[in-house]
Amino acid sequence: MSHIDRDHDIVLLGASGFVGRYTARHLEKAAPKGARIAIAGRSRSRLQDVTRDLGVD
Repeated sequence: MSHIDRDHDIVLLGASGFVGRYTARHLEKAAPKGARIAIAGRSRSRLQDVTRDLGVD
């Protein structure tokens, strides 16, 4: 599968937990410019908190 066939380059599962939030912050700073990153977890409201804390959509 080529990168053109994918919607995201990285999908972070468990992003709403402590380690997931830490990893999301790291990815936001360290991922290459233009990387398509998605976060996933069990709690929609906690995922929305993570995106709000990161200042991203």
